Amino acid sequence: ARARRAPTALPRYGEELVRVTNPIEVLELRLIMEPGLARLASLRASSFETARILDAATTPENAPSGEVDFAFHLAIVAAARNHLAAEFYKMLRQVGVDARVKVARTAAPTCPKRIAHRDGEHRLIAEAISQRDPEAAEAAMRTHLLSVQRQIMERSNAGAFAA
Repeated sequence: ARARRAPTALPRYGEELVRVTNPIEVLELRLIMEPGLARLASLRASSFETARILDAATTPENAPSGEVDFAFHLAIVAAARNHLAAEFYKMLRQVGVDARVKVARTAAPTCPKRIAHRDGEHRLIAEAISQRDPEAAEAAMRTHLLSVQRQIMERSNAGAFAA
């Protein structure tokens, strides 16, 4: 008879995911999921959720950049009103931020120019959601994530040259 897995073995699955993946794969999966979630948010968001998304699209001065980014994307996922997708998304982001997966950053993630650019992309997504335009919301999210993907590729290439 096979031994049953102890309940404490469950969190190790997350560690296994981190071990077998990399930031490019995380971004690929985000590109598959998030444009569709932005589309759903544009159709399902309450006025309160829309206001939260619009508010989260701009980074307040001296706010932690990563937390603001995550809050924006999480607000969209919540407004999509798909609990299973929200749980998958949180797991995906947790894998993505794990220190063992991060690419060595060659540019400061809190660079004001980069944050301003990201906020601009976030505002386009937020506006499309607030205008209940599913095509525009989906396209704006895809454009934003492709931009993030380019940054990750540049960082990993810079890291390869530095090695």
